[in-house]
Amino acid sequence: MSGNPFSVAFEDIDPLVKYTPYSEGDPRQGWEIAYSEGSVKSPKWNWQQGRGVGVHRTRAPGAAFSFKFYGMHVHFSPFS
Repeated sequence: MSGNPFSVAFEDIDPLVKYTPYSEGDPRQGWEIAYSEGSVKSPKWNWQQGRGVGVHRTRAPGAAFSFKFYGMHVHFSPFS
């Protein structure tokens, strides 16, 4: 190993992150996505469109997230 560090960043909606039991829905049973500026119904599509910064949150017992990582350091940034 050369010892030259580098950084890789990804968002909570990246496909690398797996949420169990599911990633979008009732936070009492899985995970939900919340947006800092709320959401509005998309005029083009039949679903809600988030505005602002999105985060996943849960209140479900046993809910988890995972991702594969090969390296020496992980840093989680807080929502602000």
